[in-house]
Amino acid sequence: MIAIVTATWMEAARLEARLSQRREADAWGVAGSRGALAGVDVTVYVTGVARACTAFALSRVLLTDPTAVIQVGVGGAFPGSGLTVGEVAVATSDTYADVGAMDGPRLLDIADLGLRLAPTAPGQTFLCDGRLIDALAVGGIARGAFLTSETVTGSQEGAQRLRDRWGEALVESMEGAAAAHACLLEAVPFAQLRGVSNQVGPRDRAAWGLDAALDAATEALLGGLPAAADALEAARRP
Repeated sequence: MIAIVTATWMEAARLEARLSQRREADAWGVAGSRGALAGVDVTVYVTGVARACTAFALSRVLLTDPTAVIQVGVGGAFPGSGLTVGEVAVATSDTYADVGAMDGPRLLDIADLGLRLAPTAPGQTFLCDGRLIDALAVGGIARGAFLTSETVTGSQEGAQRLRDRWGEALVESMEGAAAAHACLLEAVPFAQLRGVSNQVGPRDRAAWGLDAALDAATEALLGGLPAAADALEAARRP
């Protein structure tokens, strides 16, 4: 079973509507819906918004022993990413972009402070599973680094500061690094796929496209799930 996690019910609803043989599921108090999606056995869970909710819910979901976790949702595209509203991107890594300590104008990250968030994580960046990336990022879907921030960036200056600190990134969200972190600790393959709902920068709600982003993310997941399941099964064979 592959666990599909979303931050909100709005994101989960489109996936649940496509499940066949749908039935209720429960991960130690975290409610879900299990069934077949594109012919693949999955359970869809809503973890909640931001890092704490995501980490807590996944601590329960991972007890169900999923073969992999795929996070699906929406996010903002960074300037220079080339992504527009309604397009989809798959994460190759995700980073806690606002974790660290301020030293005057400079942000010191975990590595600068001589700390590690996880034994095998480079600083505060978490890599996604290459097999899942290859399965999901097909047909022109972009792949690249994502950033996670508790406070969504609302200015061009803020977006540029993140680029200066972390380099090129495609998408910003509020949950991705926490999900990747939890999966790393339990050695469970993780991937993240998001539809672009807006551009990172000034909050122009009139320019947002939540429906287009959710529809695109759903269709991309459906298109890549069979190959993702095949890749995971091949890795389990002796």
